Amino acid sequence: MALAKDKPRDRVPVTVIGGYLGAGKTTLINRLLAGDHGLRLAVLVNDFGAINIDADLIADHDGQTLALTNGCVCCSIADDLGSAFATISALTPHADHIVLEASGVADPGRIANYAFGTPGLDLDSIVVLADCETLESHMTDRFVGATVRRQLAAADLLFLTKTDLADTAQVARTADRLRRDHPDIPILHNSDTMFRWDVILGANTNRNESVSAPEIHDHQFGTASWRKAVLLDRSRFLAVLRSQSGPLLRCKGWVRFDDTPDKSTLVQMVGNRIELTDARDASPERKNGLTFIFLREALSAPVLCDAVSACQSSAPLPQNV
Repeated sequence: MALAKDKPRDRVPVTVIGGYLGAGKTTLINRLLAGDHGLRLAVLVNDFGAINIDADLIADHDGQTLALTNGCVCCSIADDLGSAFATISALTPHADHIVLEASGVADPGRIANYAFGTPGLDLDSIVVLADCETLESHMTDRFVGATVRRQLAAADLLFLTKTDLADTAQVARTADRLRRDHPDIPILHNSDTMFRWDVILGANTNRNESVSAPEIHDHQFGTASWRKAVLLDRSRFLAVLRSQSGPLLRCKGWVRFDDTPDKSTLVQMVGNRIELTDARDASPERKNGLTFIFLREALSAPVLCDAVSACQSSAPLPQNV
């Protein structure tokens, strides 16, 4: 888990999609590009040929970038990730979210470091896909095992794919192996889950100041919004998030802590990674509010909201809030 402070608030979030060859990364990218999310996605890919886009959706194609009529854009990495990031960062209008498809043999954790080193970008999450048909054999393979295990360990969220192609026992064995090896990383294995933009890209990704819960239609997932004009105890709040890091997939929003009562703090949680970013200004328009995405079988909205409310400090809010 990483805690960060004082990072610029206006950076574009970056999601890295990792996983070994054949895990389903390109399928996921295709579904995100076609998704009804209303976001201007910028997708960095190694090969345009694998992206299944109807010709009617292509607005412009200049060889390196592929602009779509829905506002999304694809950019070829072409063995130079730094140049691809620079190309995307220079686009007008700016992207709401950047999705990077790592190659099947790449280390997504190392690639994610580019998000920290490129001006205007910030890492949102590392999502790693695991093919339940082949994962067990790949993890123990003398040649590729270390690469696969390194990919899995870098994840904030793990998605078990190809569950419809493996028998029930094999799916269960693979899931149990991942839980044993990575107890702090949420593991999702609903075959439809990997195509949900709200889980992949998180809640409130449109970079505005409000906090609104995304619509969750899958019975596996729940959503909750917490809003209360109080100061929270920072250490107690962090303890709540850490204690729920398995079933709690994402948390995002603004809160005020009693150790910095005059400024809001941006809270971003995905998997077991938590980032707290103290705002640079003391805008009274920025109200307390958090959005959660969680697994219904293990958590409920009242439990989450009550746990956060229990972190309330006895200190009063500043009068100008």
